[in-house]
Amino acid sequence: MAQFTDLYLNFFGGKRTPRGQSILWPVWVWEVLAPKPGQQELNLFQKSILGLIKASKRDPEQIAAWLGLDKELILYIIAGQLIPNGWICKDWELTELGLQMLEEDEEQRGNLSTAYIFQDAITGKLWPRVSKSLSYISPLSEDGRPEFKASRASDWIEKPFIIHCSSRTPEPPSVLDIRSALRQGNNAIHNMRVRGELEYHKKEFRADEIELLKQSPSPAYVMCWIVEDRGDIWNVSDPLAVTPTGDFFRQDIYVQAQNNSGLRNRLSSIIGELPKKETYEEMIKRQNASVELAKFTEYSNADRVPNLESALGALLRRQQALEDAQSDKSIRYEDCDDLVTQAQKVFEACFKWMLSEWPIANRRFIDKKWGFEDIRCALEGVAGPFLTDEDLDDLAKQKSGSIFWAATQTDPNVSLRPLVAATLFTLTANPTHPLLSFGIKDLAISSILGIARDRNAVAHASDKQTNKETALECARFSCSWVKTLLKNLD
Repeated sequence: MAQFTDLYLNFFGGKRTPRGQSILWPVWVWEVLAPKPGQQELNLFQKSILGLIKASKRDPEQIAAWLGLDKELILYIIAGQLIPNGWICKDWELTELGLQMLEEDEEQRGNLSTAYIFQDAITGKLWPRVSKSLSYISPLSEDGRPEFKASRASDWIEKPFIIHCSSRTPEPPSVLDIRSALRQGNNAIHNMRVRGELEYHKKEFRADEIELLKQSPSPAYVMCWIVEDRGDIWNVSDPLAVTPTGDFFRQDIYVQAQNNSGLRNRLSSIIGELPKKETYEEMIKRQNASVELAKFTEYSNADRVPNLESALGALLRRQQALEDAQSDKSIRYEDCDDLVTQAQKVFEACFKWMLSEWPIANRRFIDKKWGFEDIRCALEGVAGPFLTDEDLDDLAKQKSGSIFWAATQTDPNVSLRPLVAATLFTLTANPTHPLLSFGIKDLAISSILGIARDRNAVAHASDKQTNKETALECARFSCSWVKTLLKNLD
């Protein structure tokens, strides 16, 4: 079969090359025009509200009607974002900084730059990635299978396996599909920044204004690596080197290995022997058998809590990987950090569900003008026996608007501490609430808040890292707490 193209891309550049089996995967590269990524940008809601305030429109009900949003959301954005950022005054007048933000937003919209999105030449799917440049590499020789020097400082030669493909030039993707790819790519960049990747400097692209620059794509091969992974047995590197692994791409590798004996033989040392009729989903199920067994036997009613099963599964898999590590030297600190993050997700799933099942009885349970002392006094009145002085101080530091938002909206991005505070406000009106069946020591609000603090500490660009013992203790506490909660539901 003729080779798909003689153009090759490697987005690892100066980064450390993954240790594994390298392959060249065929893609179609589409060139698009997108607003340049900025340091600080307005989202659609912020921009719209600032624009209306600039036009002397200050009635929250009218603003909500014009934008088709709930009035409470408008008030929350103003009180929780626009005023704290210094974009408007407390009397709803646009500040110089707010005016500057609007002007810069308009300038950025007219200042487009070239970006690239990638369409899998085998599956036809757009990758959830975006790049502002293309990292072309040249083979050492044009004769036979291409070989590449791993890096300037190394004598190692990469001899990647080529995935052949006879794909025809595809039709241009829709604007909706392009925007979706851009947003998912932005999410990956944002998540890596939140996880505290210290050397990570990529910026998100604005996806609200884009256009296809060329109506025909360019073919290319992208180099990536199949790597060992303690949690999932094997994985694939992110082809654009944004995240440590390219989970969105893993199923395609597996399917290709099923159908391509050459690739299967090349990867057998990493992915093992593949049963001929085993699907990707069956493989994942087999690898996670021990975790699934634990979920079935110890957390049999976890399905009553939305999103708990998946969050709990991720926690158990990561916990198992750390416990199985042969030595501390083989443990990556980001694995320990991630275990804390997974524990927080477990608690977020539980508290979001409780707020849905046992909601706030009165939407005026908290005044949005309350400060630290007001919130602390109110929490001490509704949940004093469950909270230490340190707990009260911690929860009272949350903005009243954030607690109100956590209690009244189904927002997937609400963080743990406002969720805990909001849930405590529901206890007096819900005598059958499962938290009331906990003993004070078992409820352990202090430990839950400690997980939130630990997660925040490692999720930002700091030198704080989580060790194995702390991470595993965090996981064990989380699992024990969930078992008690589920037991209280029976």
